[in-house]
Amino acid sequence: MKRPLKKLTGERRKETEMFGRTVEADGRVFIVDLVDDQATVPEVDRNGKFNTWVETLEAWGPRVERATGKPIEKRRLDHTSVGAFDFLAADNISVELLGPITDIIDKDVGLRFLGEPPDDANLMLGTVAAKVGSPSASHTINGHSINFRLRYGNVRFLFTGDMNQEAGQRLREALPGAAVRAEILKAPHHGSADFDMEFLKEVSPVVSLISSGDESEAKEYIHPRATLIAALGKAGRTTPSIIFCTELAAFFKVLGSVNDPKDAARKVFAFERTNFGISHVRTDGERVLAFTHSGKKLMNEAYRFTVSATGEISFAAKAVRRAAPKL
Repeated sequence: MKRPLKKLTGERRKETEMFGRTVEADGRVFIVDLVDDQATVPEVDRNGKFNTWVETLEAWGPRVERATGKPIEKRRLDHTSVGAFDFLAADNISVELLGPITDIIDKDVGLRFLGEPPDDANLMLGTVAAKVGSPSASHTINGHSINFRLRYGNVRFLFTGDMNQEAGQRLREALPGAAVRAEILKAPHHGSADFDMEFLKEVSPVVSLISSGDESEAKEYIHPRATLIAALGKAGRTTPSIIFCTELAAFFKVLGSVNDPKDAARKVFAFERTNFGISHVRTDGERVLAFTHSGKKLMNEAYRFTVSATGEISFAAKAVRRAAPKL
């Protein structure tokens, strides 16, 4: 859990103090102050967002228990966790938790403190380990996102959260290559430049989905990066290599000259967003349909392929449109 930026004394915390107690081993810093329930951490030791999270769970807890007969289960997940997604088994969906990866330091379970990535193209070379910079709390949070592979029939989906290069390298080194291979990849961290090329190659996706759309100038990170899009194409298992990006799939309708909502006497040239960039992937466990809409009614970009039990891909010549059955 992340601590407030400043201590009660007003002193600014060091980066390595942002998650509580740490230990050092083999030249690395490990976070060992890991908790299952954020509410067990005193309020003064939680930053504002975690306080809001705790308050939300406390407000919803009684309602959930009344509706389900069970309290909200709160538990920390890592690559050793089991049973967290067993509720999906009835639908023949299995989930393998791949990360974050923990280490045992003496008798403590710990997460590695990650560092700032290099600010140059060496990060994307993918042939040598990137040189890690000074400890970074933000990169540590991102890198220790929950990563899991969901399987339905022959089709595997890999979800990577905000995984960065250092975490991707750690994951592929700790797990055999087949453990991360997937037909559908949710690309790491909205298309950030901080990715691990060798990890993408081991995934070898057929369809890559980038969830991106910087909200404002204040939150602009230039996502997705051109290098990441190119890397996904290079790492793709097939030709074609399908890459959908929510930001690139957004469309706008020209409204022309309209009254300014803030000043009716003034005219402005306006646009209206008509498509929010949603990408779809549907499967019956063997056949896969991947598509996204356009700004024009009944026009979309769609691809259909089948996945064999051994992971062989066969594309259909055309994605056939069929009307939904009437109920």
